[in-house]
Amino acid sequence: MDALKAQDFADVNAIGVDEYSHKGHNYITVFLSHPEIEIDDKGKRRQASKGRVLFVVEGKDKAVVTKFLERFKSKNGDPDKVATATSDMIHGFRSAMRENFKNSVVTVDKFHVIKHIQDAVDSVRRHEMNSKIKDKYTALHNTRFLWLKNPGDLSGKQQARLEELSQLEFLDTVKAYDYRLRVQEFYDSHKAYDEALLIDYESLALEVCNSEIYEIKKFGELFTRNGEEILNYFLTFRTNAILEGFNSKISIIKNRARGFKNLKNFINMIYFICGELSFPISSIM
Repeated sequence: MDALKAQDFADVNAIGVDEYSHKGHNYITVFLSHPEIEIDDKGKRRQASKGRVLFVVEGKDKAVVTKFLERFKSKNGDPDKVATATSDMIHGFRSAMRENFKNSVVTVDKFHVIKHIQDAVDSVRRHEMNSKIKDKYTALHNTRFLWLKNPGDLSGKQQARLEELSQLEFLDTVKAYDYRLRVQEFYDSHKAYDEALLIDYESLALEVCNSEIYEIKKFGELFTRNGEEILNYFLTFRTNAILEGFNSKISIIKNRARGFKNLKNFINMIYFICGELSFPISSIM
């Protein structure tokens, strides 16, 4: 594909990384550039350019970072100019990003942190639903999305139902949900990397690690193990939110890719749709 050969990464200074499954246990890793962020006269941050997919590669281990570095440098990219790299908590290649992009602040995406605590709450709910304790089953029946949605996104009826459930102290789901709100509050209440942030982080880490709820305690292990990179968010304020737009596109591509004979065609379609490639007029005539 000539358009891929013409890629130029000279202006890339912020990178996001995420993985996608393809046909079961086969994974691809997607590297993208974050959009440029400008701060206006009122101090508000705004997006000044589009993000784009830079590189797609099979696998999800440290080796994919080495492959990306080779591609990055071959396309005029300067690793020393990359100031930020965002990813999930569970990726095994963050150390490789630090090694190869030495000036970057590796940041755990805050939305992935919130997704992990949401998954913990949902796991607690499912466990209680399957416990065969009638009161718990009756209370939690058809309530899954009440616990997963942000409170501000609930209808008045849903908010009333959630408030009613929150009074049921025998539900571990209620206690787990309180931790979920606490994590959300942690992100919403801090606007700078300062002493107040560090104190609040230590307090929250202690709370989740000392929880009697297994799923919350496991989340606490992730939260403390990735503390430095979680806190780095308050230095960069970068997230993988841009990936959400790409996620829907890649999902559509993946559904269509069932007709593709190999992974290469799937990857090429991701470049075509999400890579912001420049195609010569002669190639589309």
